[in-house]
Amino acid sequence: MNKNTQHIVALSCLIIAGSVVYYLFKYIPEQNKITLQHQLQKECLVLGAKEESEDEESTKRAVENGEVYIADYIFNEETNACLHRSSHTVFIDNGKLTSEYIKDLFTNKTLEFYIENNNGVISGSKGDFLLLQRNNFR
Repeated sequence: MNKNTQHIVALSCLIIAGSVVYYLFKYIPEQNKITLQHQLQKECLVLGAKEESEDEESTKRAVENGEVYIADYIFNEETNACLHRSSHTVFIDNGKLTSEYIKDLFTNKTLEFYIENNNGVISGSKGDFLLLQRNNFR
């Protein structure tokens, strides 16, 4: 084999080796991440639909009692969380009592909440709630 042929064979081997390394260490993990996110999004849709049916019942009860109940959910791709936001306002004695929360439907953990009456926040952190809401629910 002459020297040019050896260089071409060596370069071809390097290109093939580089392609295999890229495929194994970059492409496959990225595809697995995308597949996992799609599965989580589907699961979030199922959980969200279940929560929505419960929310519809809560809304009906709230309307019957002269209250306001609002809820929605969203999948956060950055954190892989299925977030549910809920707001419930009850009108009492010339005032109102509002409770709002955001929870992760995958863990059922409340991430942020606050309860507020006419005099201000009585529990939780409205600022932290609003920040989480602004970053996730647009």
